[in-house]
Amino acid sequence: MEACLPSTTHSIKQLEFIAEKADIVKSIHLINRPQMSSITVSAKEIADTKRLAGIITDVEKKQNDFDFANRSTDDIYQYQPFLLSVIMGYKMDLPPAPLDALVKLYIILWEYFKNEPNVRKVTITQQQYEKAEDIQVSKLQTLDRLTSAKQKETAIANDLNKSASKALLALIFTEFKEKKVLKDLDQQTKAILLIGFKSFIQCFEDIIARGKNI
Repeated sequence: MEACLPSTTHSIKQLEFIAEKADIVKSIHLINRPQMSSITVSAKEIADTKRLAGIITDVEKKQNDFDFANRSTDDIYQYQPFLLSVIMGYKMDLPPAPLDALVKLYIILWEYFKNEPNVRKVTITQQQYEKAEDIQVSKLQTLDRLTSAKQKETAIANDLNKSASKALLALIFTEFKEKKVLKDLDQQTKAILLIGFKSFIQCFEDIIARGKNI
């Protein structure tokens, strides 16, 4: 885990601020009662949220199913080997409990994207991932320079509006806020792991967008 953060203390505060707004995004999707008017939600995103809920239920039912775990691993290795290499790399850095929680989130991420255009045809490269990671760190640095909560809220809303995976982002941020084995990780580790998720989501969204334009 080598992401170069602007400042450990500041970066985690910015990520927590994003997580707070991601919870608002989650509430918009789940109860359709907007609390942050600057975030827009489409009918497709509401449908995606229902799809994500089904994926979560399915993965949780099968979390002790070794055949399912092996099929997921084989799928990721075949179609997105760099993603699997990053997941396997976490084995060197994390204790078993948070590692299991992290792997579960990455399986949900894979299930969420695997049938989208181009995802099984175009592989994410290390170069593409590092570029996305640099963008995520730059966004944190920009947030760090903003002085008011209103400015930060606007910047976060603008960023979330650009994402086609709001519900998935909300789930990941919520897990890091509420699941004890992830919440109790040190701040630097949490920040790096969250940047990793955001970077892979951006990579998948870029691949899907290119597939739709072909």
